[in-house]
Amino acid sequence: MVLVILLCIAVDHSFRCETIDQHNTVCFFNSKCRCWTDQDLRHVDCSNANMTDIPNFPPKTDILNINSNYIEVLQNNTFENLTNLLELDLSHNRLIRIELNAFLGLGKLQKLSLEANRLNYTKESFDTAVLNPLKSLLVLNVKHQEILNILPGKMIRKLHYLRNLKTDLVSSTEGVAFGKEFSSFAHLTLLKAGTCKLEMGNNNTFIYLPNLEIIHLSGCTISQFGKGCIFVT
Repeated sequence: MVLVILLCIAVDHSFRCETIDQHNTVCFFNSKCRCWTDQDLRHVDCSNANMTDIPNFPPKTDILNINSNYIEVLQNNTFENLTNLLELDLSHNRLIRIELNAFLGLGKLQKLSLEANRLNYTKESFDTAVLNPLKSLLVLNVKHQEILNILPGKMIRKLHYLRNLKTDLVSSTEGVAFGKEFSSFAHLTLLKAGTCKLEMGNNNTFIYLPNLEIIHLSGCTISQFGKGCIFVT
């Protein structure tokens, strides 16, 4: 028996769609996207849709998936009408630049994935203030960028509630992976490394992340362990 759900509710024209089976409902604004509601959360899935540009989405969208497309640039104010958005997945695109005000309006966003793009942490590609509007962000995934470099702490300094960080990891020759600017993240308890190269693992590697409870280093190449250092991966 196929479950059929009618999502074309008269009082909510912004989320109008075709009537077909759940999780395979064609969105009215783009036939390549699927729309559905689950536990009062409105989902839009535009993954694998061969998109090069981001369309306008219904303002009441809660969870938005745009992964595995061909998007290269996030322009200013791209998501400004999505003030209720909780999760945004932009992984596996071709992002080379995120403009300074691209994330304006996303003050409620809790989860952001930029995994597997082509970003580097320069002003031209990914300015240090780009993430500042994301006041409620809990989970950030920026691992597996095309160019291996570490996320600067100043880029996430406004993310006071961040709990889960997934990032590429490169340590200094002394073994320190994160600088002093990371010491202010009181809620950051989980770290997962993507592309990872540690010259040396020692007791200073995560010295500025004192609240970590879980560290995933399964993808790391660790050249040397310092004396007395124990890693559980």
